[in-house]
Amino acid sequence: MSKAELSIIDEVESAIRAGSAEKGLETARRVTDLFLSSAGSFDDEQIALFDEVLERLIGTIELRALADMGARIALAEISAQLAPIAQAPPSVIRRLASNDEIRIAGPVLQESARLDDGELVKIASSKGEPHLLAMAGRWWLKEIVTDALLARRYPSVSRKLAANPGARVSGNGFAVLVGQAESDPELAVSVGVRVDL
Repeated sequence: MSKAELSIIDEVESAIRAGSAEKGLETARRVTDLFLSSAGSFDDEQIALFDEVLERLIGTIELRALADMGARIALAEISAQLAPIAQAPPSVIRRLASNDEIRIAGPVLQESARLDDGELVKIASSKGEPHLLAMAGRWWLKEIVTDALLARRYPSVSRKLAANPGARVSGNGFAVLVGQAESDPELAVSVGVRVDL
């Protein structure tokens, strides 16, 4: 990392330490806006710099978010802004996706292409129903992810997966769905109309 990049990171950290909670939130919003304004034109090194700066800012905001509704709202806004960006900073996306609050994690769980199958499986096995529901609505899911989601046996998640044409379902996954459909008419209809059954 160059001296200029370290200087920027040090400057951001110094501003956060010295400033108020509002100043930290405003800094995170400004850095996010700066990234979003030219996200498609950044090279890997520039994205890595934004990743480091935003991750440090978000780490600081997360500590404040435990007691501050404004911080939680700011993190949810950042998540919603970064979720559709293909070049979004990967560490930041992973951090947001694993946040316990669904308003923060939901946008990136549902939409971010930066989350790979391994990360999605890890989240599917460790988070609650709202997180799994967000993942079940992704436009494309591989069998390994749908298997992890179905293993948790949440009826609402099973219904959402069955109704999602972009969700690939394995043979074992269909066995779970059919088993649940015996006592769930809504799920039975969704499973019955799937072309890949």
